Amino acid sequence: MNEFIEFSKNQFFLTAGFNLIFVEFNAGISLITAIMYSMRKTIWQRCAKFWLKTILASYSITVITTLLLVFQLATNWSKLGGICGNIFGPFLILIALIMFFCEFLMFLIKLRAEKTKTLWILTILMHLHLWIIIAIQTTMHQPNSSIEFDYMNNCAHIVSFFDISFNFNTAIQFTKSLWKSYSIASIFCIGICARYILQNKHIAFSISSIKTAVLIGGSACISLTPLIYKASSFQMPNIKNIQTINVIHIKNGMLGLQAMRNLKKEYTLAEKEIFLMHKHDIAYANLIPELQPTERLIGTSFETVLPSISEINQEQITQIANEIIPNFKLAFYSNLITIFINILLTIIFFMFAYKLFRKKITSANFTLKCAIVVMPLPFLSAISQYANIEATRGPWLINNMLPIYLAASNLTAISAMISLISMCIFLFICILLFAFRIINIAQDGPENHPISTHNEPKPILKNKLSKILNKKHLAKKINMKSSYKAQVPSRMDFKKLKKKTNKWKRKNK
Repeated sequence: MNEFIEFSKNQFFLTAGFNLIFVEFNAGISLITAIMYSMRKTIWQRCAKFWLKTILASYSITVITTLLLVFQLATNWSKLGGICGNIFGPFLILIALIMFFCEFLMFLIKLRAEKTKTLWILTILMHLHLWIIIAIQTTMHQPNSSIEFDYMNNCAHIVSFFDISFNFNTAIQFTKSLWKSYSIASIFCIGICARYILQNKHIAFSISSIKTAVLIGGSACISLTPLIYKASSFQMPNIKNIQTINVIHIKNGMLGLQAMRNLKKEYTLAEKEIFLMHKHDIAYANLIPELQPTERLIGTSFETVLPSISEINQEQITQIANEIIPNFKLAFYSNLITIFINILLTIIFFMFAYKLFRKKITSANFTLKCAIVVMPLPFLSAISQYANIEATRGPWLINNMLPIYLAASNLTAISAMISLISMCIFLFICILLFAFRIINIAQDGPENHPISTHNEPKPILKNKLSKILNKKHLAKKINMKSSYKAQVPSRMDFKKLKKKTNKWKRKNK
């Protein structure tokens, strides 16, 4: 059972991590494209037309990884639906609706690319998709008072949908992943444009795209500095103190579990007081697999057998208390990797901002090459941050409420290993297809994505002041033409000048 859980956890980490990375990338690149398309100049709309191709490519991978995530939740975590279906069901329905509307809007953009409002609605929906994923993730790690677990019926309920979606922890995690998505998309744009500049192609397009990417990505990295400073103060906790606290929680949970069993047989006020006192520690007692009810064939029917709590000794309690300690070393090193990458990206953004200010971006070969080399680092930062979250999860699917093994399916370790290997191969193929598609888009360049003349914005005179200014401008043009005509001599002037010169010649003779 432990091997099956380990394989299932790794599979969940792969599918959920890659899905989150592509959702973050979609949110960032859609914002950059919407800002570019809001500009009225042709060069900005040409840039938006080009980056729209990357949105279509990345969103197709997002749909595939979402389907894989739902598939492995149904196979490896089949008991999760019966325990937490009330919590995750509404969020999964919202994600499905958002994905449907995003695909519909992309179809509209493909038909009518001049609609700026459609792009902004698509951007808002992609940010909402990211918000829902972060809300689910934060609820699993820090449920607080938004979720209540019914230990008598072994199921979880939502106390407040508003507390899940709009609590303080969700807002902080969403802000971190939002700035991270902007830095991923900005470095991606800068890297492709740096390649164009080094090849001396599409210079105007590249400079316009770099300006937008540096503005968004630089502001994102600067906004992340307080969170980076807080993360840098992370210290390794005392393992012995955590072990003693876990032992106390397990013992209290065993008392609460015994009181719950007694209440099911006979209701007494004393047992109810004990149950209410130790109700929140029952999840720690559920971490002991020997205390879980089993079904045995007695006669001609199956009956549930409850193991005795008094059979659990001190050695088993201390062993479970040691096993449930999270992997703080992995969390520490992944935190260091995230901090280092964020500092490096901030330096890159400042270098590009300086070169743009001095108007020397086309001759800055070292800065352009650095941007190409740094392109995979934001994705690595996102993976390390998600690894940090998974490392601090410990044995909990919902923190201090639901152990992981209670939601796992009754499958063998070999089946989990085969599904993990097949999932890795499939995700690797998807990433290769995405990379080849991006390379083809980059090789085509922005010239193969022209904007038709009927899509270009027409000048509109909105008020009387603009009409007056336009009339004055036309009057200046007419005066300039008349003065120019006055300066140019006509044929009559040439004839008069010729007569005068002939008279002067006769007199001098």
